[in-house]
Amino acid sequence: MLPVIDIGAFASGDANQRRVIADRLDHAFCTVGFCYVSNYEDVLPAEDLASMRAEASDFFATDAATKQKSVIDGANTGYLALGSENVAASTGKASKRADPVESLRFPAYQEDGGVWRAANAAEDCPWRAATWVPATPPGFRQA
Repeated sequence: MLPVIDIGAFASGDANQRRVIADRLDHAFCTVGFCYVSNYEDVLPAEDLASMRAEASDFFATDAATKQKSVIDGANTGYLALGSENVAASTGKASKRADPVESLRFPAYQEDGGVWRAANAAEDCPWRAATWVPATPPGFRQA
């Protein structure tokens, strides 16, 4: 079953409430691989959500050659072209056809000073120290 995680109390809750939410997210990502996040509107201002959606729309509206400039390492970081993923393969049961999606991923992202669950996670983010992804719209990083 798809885990549903309410993050609404993250910004206004106490340390224990934030820990419970973080533990639920960690468990969902480590066991299922994804989850449905509810009440994110309580954590992120509406203007930020609108900005992120607009910048993402701008990015994905560009042509394929421009988006390809945002491939960072060819291994699920940066831009992933339409049909380059097969999520079922992560369960050992790859489907015959690739997933009909494209994405822009920055895995293991963590704010400076954050605590990492894996000791080498900071080194696994080659895009952090590099110039921002060249093909992204100008406001993408701020969003």
